[in-house]
Amino acid sequence: MVGSALKNLQMYRKLVWRKGLQNVILASTKAQLVRDPAEAEYRHRQLETVYWKDMIEENSKVWRYDGEQATALAIVRSIMANHPRALQIQQELVDERKNLLQTAAGAEINSELQAERQKKDEELAEAKRLQEEERRETNREHRSEASQRLNQHAL
Repeated sequence: MVGSALKNLQMYRKLVWRKGLQNVILASTKAQLVRDPAEAEYRHRQLETVYWKDMIEENSKVWRYDGEQATALAIVRSIMANHPRALQIQQELVDERKNLLQTAAGAEINSELQAERQKKDEELAEAKRLQEEERRETNREHRSEASQRLNQHAL
């Protein structure tokens, strides 16, 4: 699990965390796409022991969705048996009266935005540096050409 999938999982944790996790269903959905059963098992175990580990420890349930309607219905029935609980972000906004940036999810988004802004600022500074370097090189070339023309006319 990499890139946006991992970011989405991290954000989901910030939105739901602790109390809501016992109502979460974690379903692996790609096992039937992997031809080697040992590889499919390895990937599922990796989800359970690395990416979903802390969520499972908070009583999230794990399912292996195999693409079959019966499995999908079993997952839906499992969800329907849950007892509704407030999400982490709901608790923070309503009960704790935090503003969005003070919530765990808001802080995560703000952190990502700040990191992205810093990256863009660095890219802009590099582009300006390269532009200035190119301008200086162009000026040197023009001065050299002008100097050569003057030397030719002087002869």
